[in-house]
Amino acid sequence: MEYFGRASVEATEHGVFANVHECPAIEVEPGVVLRPVVGTALLLSHVTIEPHSRATAHSHDEEQAGLVIEGTCEFVLGAQTRMLGPGDVYLIPPGVVHEVRTGDARCVFLDVFSPPRAALVALLEARERSSE
Repeated sequence: MEYFGRASVEATEHGVFANVHECPAIEVEPGVVLRPVVGTALLLSHVTIEPHSRATAHSHDEEQAGLVIEGTCEFVLGAQTRMLGPGDVYLIPPGVVHEVRTGDARCVFLDVFSPPRAALVALLEARERSSE
């Protein structure tokens, strides 16, 4: 199989361009802001966690992968805790409890969920309904 070959399926949609800074900002906890872009089979989320903030311990049914873009944080993934910084990547299987805490600087991530994170899609839809 050639990497830059052609798909075996016919396209049913057009692609989308977006600027993350123009995407709706959803504050899910004080200091934790998500800017989601929702696709058919995945969801991309630009995440900003302000200094001395945290994404409370939680788990979900979707698989999650992420990349730290800026700053540092303490990341708890199941029974492991690590300090992460720019370039660090994490992979979170469904059901695994995880938490993020920042120190004196904000931390920026790029998260990807497959399938799209149901709770985040619901928050985005509720925001859209309330602005109509």
